[in-house]
Amino acid sequence: MFRRLILSLALLLCSVQMAHAQLPVIDAGNLAQNTISAIQSVLTTIQTVLIEANQILDLTPVDNVVVAQGITEDMLLLGQIVEQAEGLSYDLTSLEAQINALFQLDAAPGHA
Repeated sequence: MFRRLILSLALLLCSVQMAHAQLPVIDAGNLAQNTISAIQSVLTTIQTVLIEANQILDLTPVDNVVVAQGITEDMLLLGQIVEQAEGLSYDLTSLEAQINALFQLDAAPGHA
């Protein structure tokens, strides 16, 4: 019985063939759309933080405004990041339009 089991396992191992993997499939349009959505989400978050900071400054009397050393630099840095991100957003909008034009089904070649 044990000998038959060993022989069966040996035959099974000899008959196994290597499996060949296929190339991964990537949806370029979906990937681009998700990237654009993520960047727009980050822009919205940064803009919300800046709006709330401005509202806090508006509600605080001028006599009581004492700015810690790093806050002004941080606010300026956030403003610069927003400006750069808005430029990137315009680039991404252009990229999205190009991707939509390239991958539209209307532009796909028909059957011959």
